Parts: sequence; C-alpha cells; structure tokens
Amino acid sequence: MIYIIGIDISKHQGKVEDEELLKKAAFVYIRATIGFNKDPRFEYYKEICERLGIPWGAYHAVSATTYVGAQIQRFISHVDGNWGQMPPMIDLELKGVGLGFVKEWIIMVQEASGVQKLMLYTRMYYFDELKDTKNIKQFIFENCYLFVAHYTDKPEKISNIRTLNVPLVPVPWRDQTDPLKRWTIWQYSADGNGMGAAYGLESHSLDLDRINGGEATLHELTGGFPHEDPEPPAPMSRVRITASFYRLRPEPKYIKGIKTMIVENGQVLEKNGPIEIEQLSDGPINWQPVKFPPEYGGGQGYISLNYSYVEELP
Repeated sequence: MIYIIGIDISKHQGKVEDEELLKKAAFVYIRATIGFNKDPRFEYYKEICERLGIPWGAYHAVSATTYVGAQIQRFISHVDGNWGQMPPMIDLELKGVGLGFVKEWIIMVQEASGVQKLMLYTRMYYFDELKDTKNIKQFIFENCYLFVAHYTDKPEKISNIRTLNVPLVPVPWRDQTDPLKRWTIWQYSADGNGMGAAYGLESHSLDLDRINGGEATLHELTGGFPHEDPEPPAPMSRVRITASFYRLRPEPKYIKGIKTMIVENGQVLEKNGPIEIEQLSDGPINWQPVKFPPEYGGGQGYISLNYSYVEELP
C-alpha cells in the first residue's frame, strides 16, 4: 500500500531549498510555539505552504517549566487567527506535564479557533503512564484525533497474534475495534532518516507522517467528509523510490544483526540516488515489494519505506 505522506517541521528543518520537492508533502504541521517561546520559522513556513497550496496546521510543544495559561495564550496569539486547514495540535511528550494541562489547552483552543476536534501528538508508553483520576483521557479521546509517534518496521502484537504493521497506540484509542479510530496520523520515521533533502528542506532529517484512511481522512481533517467516495488510485506498475541507500530483503521484515541482504545473484544492492524500479504489488504497510532493473543487480524482494519516498511514474 502506498500511503499519503505528510511532514511536521520546526526551526530545525532550516530553509526550504526546493519548493517543488516540498509540494510532495500531502500536509505540513508547523510548530508555532514551544513553551512560552515562538518558533522563529513559523511565519516563514506558513507563507510557503499557503503559496504552494499545501494544507497546513499549527502545533504547540508543551513545556513543563512555564505556566499553563501563559503557554496557551502565547500559542493562540502567535497563530493570530490563521489556523490553516489541519486541526490545531498539541505536542505532548515531556515529563512533568499533567492531563489537566491538555484539557485546558483543548477548551481554550476550541474556543479561539472554532475547531471542535483537535489533534494530540504523543507516544503510547508516555500517555499510558500519565495518571488519570478525573477521566480526562476519555475527554481527550472525544475531542482529539490521535497523532502517534512510533518508529518501527515490526508488527504490533495483540494477544500474541501478529497483525499488519501498525503503530502502538495508547488507551483509549487502543480499545477501538475500528482500525480507522485507533489512530489518525502515524509519525513513523524521524531522526537520522536523511529525508530532509527529499522534501526540499535544508535539514538532514525530517519527521514523516502517514495518514490512516488516505484521501478520505485528509479531506475530513481539512474540511469534512467528502460527499462522494474518493476515486481509487490507478494501478501502478513502475515507481521511483528515493532513499539514501537501498537494502533489498527477501522477506518484509527486519532481521537483527543483518544490515544488508544479498540477493540470489550474489550482488549487494547499495546505490546512492533515486532509481526507477518495478512495483510487483502492494505489500505490508512498511514494505514495498519490488523488482530491481538489471543494471542494479536484478532480484526481487522488499524495501523498507521508513527511509524512502515513493512516487508513481507515468
């Protein structure tokens, strides 16, 4: 499956060096504030996204060292009424921040933005460990989509049954039986992935984010459900994969201790730069089944998508 990919950025991504490459992002979340401090590149990125027609949203990174109300007011004032198209997001991942902060942020930002369902960015283990004596997690669940960080190629285990590759999510999202309600956006790749340049950014690394549900979910996030079902994507026979290196694996899984797999003809496939390869069929979420052209050694196998960008060719 080829997922819709968006990105989330802050001052650490530096300048936009190629706007055409940035347009590959289906959406962009831009950090507006961290604690009481403004992100100095918020306006810069916002202006570029608006000019290029890329859906964007603003997010606040929570700090445990600044008064709750002051952080929220700073976020609201810095966004200054232009909330973009994606729901406003709170980045919750630092110790020392309680659930009461999140509830207050939700209430104040809902009132300021007029957006009733916001976005929560967090990690499973962090959120699960937060003490909840007032049933605030249920309030957050009812008022926020889940943007979860989980960097892995390994399938989630549920009751010792291996499932498709999906992110680990906290309660109460984990209790949902509908896969589309378990998570909305999955940050699946981040530090060290070398994907900044692939999206035209100055930084080496870049946070990459998948949307659960594809175009229909993106349409919901940016303005409500579509009146008609989205057109299914056309079948693909050839794709271009851009990555810092290629590792062709015989099976769609990571094997500890093996850094590079060798294909049947005995050639190690490690090439720099983008190449065009044949797509055999849709595979598991994190893996692309491919066939290399003869000049790259031939062979069939799987490439991890965590450090790659995939685009359809005519």
